[in-house]
Amino acid sequence: MKAIKRFLARQLIHSKDSLLSLIHHSVKQGIVSSIEARLITNSLSARTMPLSQAMLDKAQTTTIPEDSSLEDVLTIYHTHQHSRYPVVHESGEVVGIILMKDFIAYTQQSSDFQSIKTIMRPAHFAPDTQPVLSLLQEMQQTHQHMSIVLDEYGQFQGVVTIEDLLEQIVGEIEDEHDTHHPEYIRKIEDHQYHVSGLTPIEQFNQYFNVQLDLTEFDTIAGILSQSFGYIPQKGEQITLSGLTISIHSASSTTIKKVTVYTSEKNQPKSQ
Repeated sequence: MKAIKRFLARQLIHSKDSLLSLIHHSVKQGIVSSIEARLITNSLSARTMPLSQAMLDKAQTTTIPEDSSLEDVLTIYHTHQHSRYPVVHESGEVVGIILMKDFIAYTQQSSDFQSIKTIMRPAHFAPDTQPVLSLLQEMQQTHQHMSIVLDEYGQFQGVVTIEDLLEQIVGEIEDEHDTHHPEYIRKIEDHQYHVSGLTPIEQFNQYFNVQLDLTEFDTIAGILSQSFGYIPQKGEQITLSGLTISIHSASSTTIKKVTVYTSEKNQPKSQ
């Protein structure tokens, strides 16, 4: 990477476009690898990309009501297997974050469970307009792993984890809960799946029992870009072979992750 910095420092760079052009030329010349180029271009995008394009929308976020019982919390955890959850007041306002390690430690030490308010931690908040790279640096400095994203009126819009932010730069990061095609497809809940844009179309077809065309593109990102006619952005939807597909995250050049919604008539073969 030092060699790359020295090479770039010798060039005349007047704008982001000229820098991207130089990086593209450097890849062709073998000065910069494709992986290094992707990291650089993604980092540039992350400087201006707002959190609204990287966050998990409120409708897809699993939360825990402030007045939940011990059994309620355990049921939510066994269903979703997340390590932390926003705690919400009946008004919909996020009042804190509960870490399952705190919850488990508390219940092991005391048999008298009173309220999750006694063990929840303060939530970290960020405006939906804040750039991805800015929040990533902020969360690293304050040792936060999840931020609650708010709109201009202070209303809860979604959540973003440090993993979500890093994925905007380094690409998809898989975890230990991904068991079926872990690098590409993950079930979120019944009828709802997160799918990497890099998922081979053949694998996508096999998993969701559909017949998308294999002749022109190799990945689901390619066939979706063709179907839209452009690179769609977060929140845009399309229906293909009976599947509703919503863009979860995308850069200016590619679709990174989508959410696939199935119906009772269109279930994956693995179900």
